[in-house]
Amino acid sequence: MVMLLLSKLFSNYPVLNNANYFLVLPEPFAFYPLDGEYKAAEKENRHSPGILHTVDLTVGPYNESTGAYKFFGNNKSYIEFPTDVLQVSQPQSITLMCWVQPGGQDGPLFNYAQTDHGVGIWINLTGKFCYHEMKGQVFTKVIVTDVSLAVGEWVHVAASYNYSNGEDSLYINGVLTKSLNIDLAHLITTNFPKALMGVKRDRYFK
Repeated sequence: MVMLLLSKLFSNYPVLNNANYFLVLPEPFAFYPLDGEYKAAEKENRHSPGILHTVDLTVGPYNESTGAYKFFGNNKSYIEFPTDVLQVSQPQSITLMCWVQPGGQDGPLFNYAQTDHGVGIWINLTGKFCYHEMKGQVFTKVIVTDVSLAVGEWVHVAASYNYSNGEDSLYINGVLTKSLNIDLAHLITTNFPKALMGVKRDRYFK
């Protein structure tokens, strides 16, 4: 897995003129390249670095020799992020995205909270990309793609919750593949002591 990006999501895009459009994308509040150059450091040093636990550098999505980290699918193989700097103001929109090369074992790509259910993106038991949502401490919504991700192939996945209209959206390689309206003024749950990649309770991504 490579590149974790977390962003506050905005929904108003200005029109340049009748023939040309452009998107004003928000500046990510956290961008971790997760490669040989940056290791687990945030790219702009805006936040504390992550902590690597039994993961190895491997070939990335653009054939860089140290362009990604490999997870081994056990309870010792994960990346930890302190969430004092990754919490999102309540209420707020959020986008999570990363490159991933599924290894045939389901599990969490990124999840707030180690034991409770916070906001997170996962590969589920059938190999599909999904996004978990919480409202307070109550598990509310899961939105899942219709098609499983191919094992061994790099894919860019993203999940967004838009606070202004209540829409949850999933993207595969930049293409919207699934959307679900969960409700307006939904409060996302990010206020946990840590966020993890690759592990959650007894689930381990590979």
